[in-house]
Amino acid sequence: MKKITVILQEKNVKLNSLPENIQTAIENSINLYDDIQNLEATLTEESTDEEKAELVEMRETHDEFNESIVGAIENFQKETEAKRKAEQKNDEPPTPPPAPKNTPAPIGETDEKKKGFGIGTFILGAVVLIATAGAVNMMRNKN
Repeated sequence: MKKITVILQEKNVKLNSLPENIQTAIENSINLYDDIQNLEATLTEESTDEEKAELVEMRETHDEFNESIVGAIENFQKETEAKRKAEQKNDEPPTPPPAPKNTPAPIGETDEKKKGFGIGTFILGAVVLIATAGAVNMMRNKN
């Protein structure tokens, strides 16, 4: 069982550089470690098995809690390293895109859109006109 401050020293991490949620978890780990130390001091040879089991359970909980904190610290360090690398990439001058080749446009193709009615528009209009006239004629014949 290691105290979290020892783990922080091994990881070469300063407490103030960590996010607030990790700092709070570290404070809770320190408090739990102090509680374990107090419980160990109060235990004697005459202590019950329940008290000894409680101490073992607290140690296991503390170890698991420290492992989760270490995982969070490692994730935080990876994120900050990734951000640092991304900032370094952004600081580098961007490479200019390759210059487009000047090729002449093929003859016969123009970028302008054609104006006016095409044959398709004329045929569609005629079909709609005939269908409308036919519908009107049918309605008159029903009366």
